[in-house]
Amino acid sequence: MFPRGLHLYPFLNINNPPKRSWRGFEGRRKMAKRHPLKITVIKKLSAKEVYGHALLEVTDDFPAYCDRLDVGKEFTVEESGAMPLGFCTWAWHDIYPAVTGLRFGGDYPWMKKDGMIYACCSDGARPVFFKIERL
Repeated sequence: MFPRGLHLYPFLNINNPPKRSWRGFEGRRKMAKRHPLKITVIKKLSAKEVYGHALLEVTDDFPAYCDRLDVGKEFTVEESGAMPLGFCTWAWHDIYPAVTGLRFGGDYPWMKKDGMIYACCSDGARPVFFKIERL
């Protein structure tokens, strides 16, 4: 189709690929420092507290407050970054960006204290709020 040596993308240099040098790669093997964290459940709200009334679309037999987590409960995130046992997967998905930032040493400029942030799950009917601290 194309004459030998003539390519659609000549800058790819398909005939003479560059030789890979693994020297210097050793320095990249060092992983970023990872910190353990403490997550504390600080508050739970009902739909009535959030909106001023119960949500008509939510069934009456549905618990008004989150029944997965209790206020005052503490969880530890180890250096591996795995979700703590017993933690709500929905809430974990929501707070994971904040967890990751703190685990790798990040801080939030609007917080007076370094190494902490407040976050919440996105359950619109019964949200749960967390305090996340770097240990």
